[in-house]
This record gives sequence, C-alpha cells and structure tokens, in this order.
Amino acid sequence: MKKFLSMVFLIAAVFAELTRQEHQMPGIYEPHPNQESYFHFYLDYGYHNESLYAYASSSNAFLHIAGNPNEKPALYCALAFDGLMEGVIRATLDDRVSSNAWREVAEGRPKADSGTSPEAYSALLSGNADIIFCFEPSDAQLRQARELGVSYKLTPLGKDAFVFFVNKQNPVRNLSSKQIQDIYSGKTTNWRLVGGRDAAIHAFQRPKNSGSQTILEKVMNGIPLITPPTEYYHVSMRDIIEAAANYRNAENALGYSFLYYASEMVRNEQIKLLSFDGIAPTRENIQNETYPFTETFYAITIEGRETENTKKLLQWLSSAEGQKLVELSGYTSYKPAE
Repeated sequence: MKKFLSMVFLIAAVFAELTRQEHQMPGIYEPHPNQESYFHFYLDYGYHNESLYAYASSSNAFLHIAGNPNEKPALYCALAFDGLMEGVIRATLDDRVSSNAWREVAEGRPKADSGTSPEAYSALLSGNADIIFCFEPSDAQLRQARELGVSYKLTPLGKDAFVFFVNKQNPVRNLSSKQIQDIYSGKTTNWRLVGGRDAAIHAFQRPKNSGSQTILEKVMNGIPLITPPTEYYHVSMRDIIEAAANYRNAENALGYSFLYYASEMVRNEQIKLLSFDGIAPTRENIQNETYPFTETFYAITIEGRETENTKKLLQWLSSAEGQKLVELSGYTSYKPAE
C-alpha cells in the first residue's frame, strides 16, 4: 500500500510540475469570451518576389554561417515576416539554389518556421528558436519572460505601417487617432459621426497578444477596448481582411492589419486603406514617421543566450546588405540601405 501511495504522489507531483511549466509559457491567444478554443493554422500565401530572391542568392547578400545545420540559428517568424525570413534563409545557405526550389529543404538550411506572434514568442522562450522576427512583445509576453528570469533583446530591423481599412464601398477615407479610440472604446458606433453613411460600425478585432492587437492597444493609449460580438472577432489577419471584403454588410466594417500583410501577402481589392489626419501609409511617410501608426519590427533574442552565429546574423541584418534585404522584402528598412 505504501508503495502504491508513493507512486500516486510521484505521479501527482510530476503532473503538478508539468502544469506549472505549462502556465509559465505563453498561451497561443487569449480567446474571445464566447470562443471555446483556438485552432492552429498555416497558410501558403503563394507570393513570389523575384528581386528579393535574386539579391538574397547573390554574392552581395551572402553571409556564411559556419558549422553544421544544428549550429545555425533556429528561426521563427510571425506570418507577416515570412518573406523576410525566407530571404534570410536564402542569404545564409551554403549552396545556391534556384528560385523554383525556394521552399524545398536544402542541405545546410537552418531550422525555420512561421506562425502567429504568440507562437513565435513561445518558441523563443522555450528555447526552440534562437531568433524570432516580430513586432514588440505584449505586456503578457514581457511578464512571461520576467517570470522565467529572462529578458528580450530587440534588434531593430525595419518599419511597417499599422493600417486601418474599410470596404471599398465605404465613403470614409480618413480617420483621426481620436476617432479610432472612440470607435474601439464603443463611444462612436455609427459611421455618420465620422463622415460616413448612417450605418452601424462593425469594428472587427483580433485576439489579445496577437501582434496587431498589441499595437491596437498601444493606439488606444490606455483606453479600454470594447469586447466585440463573436461575429466581429477574427483569429487571423487574413480572416479580418476577408471579412471586411466579403462579410454581410461588409461596407460597414472596420479592420486593421499591417501594410505589408495587407498589400503584399493578402491582396484583396475589395478593401481600402485609410489615411490618418490626412497622412497616407506610404513608404516615404513610414520612413520619416509622419504616418502616425508607424511601427518598428525586430529580430528578437533572449539576452545572454545568443551564440556566436546568432550574433553574426544579427550584425549582418543591421548592415547595409541586411537592410537592403529588408527593403526588397517589401518593408521600410530601419536604416535606409546604401
């Protein structure tokens, strides 16, 4: 009996420790109150950037990272940076491969994956990734790092515009930061109050701790977000774009994403990007940061955990060659490429 009880206590202790460790790691998303669970998804966007591929395969962009594949930095990116990560992989391949073989596994290719921002941060914190390409961490992701006794190191890579969009049938072309705050706090609920038709605003949102939702909270500047109805809640950025394009009464929808994702990865001609305070989200306005919602994205590592190869790649990404790769990927470089 004693032996049996000892075994029971041992099993209980193991499960308790596993549960404790599981709670230390970031959840995928904080779900909507009426959403039972989140499902993993992966989408092949099918975009093809010949200029990026050609440059990344050239000797000008080539960065040799010594050692076998296991010694190369493991990469993970939010889906919005999938093209950039593939450019980085191409530039660090020991053997040149053709553009047609872009997604094929080549000898010497470092381990890499893409998914949601929370998945990227989870991979970094758990040690399954050495470098992630993401926007800044959310408060929850910062807290999780502190609880694990580690801190993030953010190496700026480039800039992108956080954009709001409407269906192209919506006459509204411009909003202000104050109007966005009023809409997403529930204070303004009709398009007529911001220069549109007399119709209810369907203000879409994404899950808490996703990259775009973290930036929306930043735009709100401490003003609480209204909890959206389930039908206005969308897991992926692709979903929120397609909902604004095709949802019933889609002309009343308001959504948000990042310029690269909306214009390069999911090219939907049924949506229209909005200007803010009369300033459009153009490359020039992003570079000089006159567009009010200009956001920096980073190569993120765990402070003190970087290997020599990781440091080498981070230095190269900040160089003129690495910054040109960022620009050819479709983003605005953090430092203008020479």
